[in-house]
Amino acid sequence: MKLLLQSPMNIPTAFVTNGGGTPELLKAINLSEQLGINVSPNQVITSHTPFKDVVPSLDPDTTVLLVNNNATHSETIANNYGIKNFITIQDYAQRIPLLCPWKEYNCNNYTLDGSHIPIIGCVMILHEPLDWGESIQILVDVLSSNGRLHIDHYEETDDQLIPLFIANPDFHYSAKYENSRLTCNAFYTALDSIYHRKTGRNLSCTIFGKPNKEVYEYAIDLLNSLNQNSQPLDRIYCIGDNPKSDIQGANNAGSPFYSVLVKTGCFKGNGNDSTHPAKLVFDDVLEAVTYILQQT
Repeated sequence: MKLLLQSPMNIPTAFVTNGGGTPELLKAINLSEQLGINVSPNQVITSHTPFKDVVPSLDPDTTVLLVNNNATHSETIANNYGIKNFITIQDYAQRIPLLCPWKEYNCNNYTLDGSHIPIIGCVMILHEPLDWGESIQILVDVLSSNGRLHIDHYEETDDQLIPLFIANPDFHYSAKYENSRLTCNAFYTALDSIYHRKTGRNLSCTIFGKPNKEVYEYAIDLLNSLNQNSQPLDRIYCIGDNPKSDIQGANNAGSPFYSVLVKTGCFKGNGNDSTHPAKLVFDDVLEAVTYILQQT
């Protein structure tokens, strides 16, 4: 990446990841340390970054329930995106302790009449939570209601009234363990199955992140804003190691996006992926970037 960012051609570069739950600033700091380069938060697009475009369509009085493995990160992301009224799922669980009777909560500061419980108007899943059981129970309850849960009950609705937005369509990812690890779409699969078993309905939701088109629309706007050259961006190389997200997404987005598969993560096969073949295949990112610089 140093070759690319230090090139005199000033090639605009964005870091698009399906990883979520972390503010863009922190993600940029981590990337800078890992790559030994200066990455700006304006160059980072996480799977939930496009949530920014959802916020203006929400009722300003709506309370958004934020699901994440880190409550502090949820609060930072909400403030960065302009979400005025929100509550983390960790705080929400504390306010209605009877929802999950197998856990103990510190709820001494809350009222018995339930006035401390906000009415939920929207759910945003930024990252799979740490406690799947707790979160699935709470989300099934909220999504089966009109958003108003009381201390010891709620009224079930005939339809899903609460909109659900999910970051990261990936079912699994590559980590230090040799076999892949489950991530956000695996959590959603479990949530949808249990919700369907309880209500007889499938969940209605909007999922952001690769390979869905919204992230590519967001990316091209970002890259155009970073473009210091007089020439328009007639080719955008999308380098990734996951055929199901990185390569399928770039291929579906079409021109000017150009898919590049590297064998450094999810893809372990020989040659190209048979289901979602990339336009180009390289052993690693260095080889891919070297080739790209030779073409420009």
